[in-house]
Amino acid sequence: MRKAGIELTIPFQLDMPAYRELIDRGTFDVDLEAPNQNDANPISLAALRFYRPSGVPSSVNFAPGGRFDEVIEKGLAELVRDGVQRRSAEAQKILIDDETIVIPLGGLTRLTATRAGIRGFVAHPSQLNLQWSGVRSE
Repeated sequence: MRKAGIELTIPFQLDMPAYRELIDRGTFDVDLEAPNQNDANPISLAALRFYRPSGVPSSVNFAPGGRFDEVIEKGLAELVRDGVQRRSAEAQKILIDDETIVIPLGGLTRLTATRAGIRGFVAHPSQLNLQWSGVRSE
């Protein structure tokens, strides 16, 4: 953050329920997070986080409405991948360039490693879809 010219102090760390409560209520100055794409639909993350009708409580704190909602609605109705990708790019442009709701700071690669003798682990590109119940050590 300092390299980007942003002075940041984190006085304490919240557990997930406390964090969700602050985000859902809109009681924060800056939301710094690494989002997780949970499916192959390129518009799903923008629709989930920034589209008020998504039903996600915190979306009301981030939703620009207007043209963005129109783009999301058209993207969700698209049946052809290229069309969804175009609408997703347009929605991201609105969030980043036009409304400045999102400021990309960098991309993160999620790495997963196991040691010898670990069985049952299956990697998945979505962090929320990693399954740990079958992992065992031999």
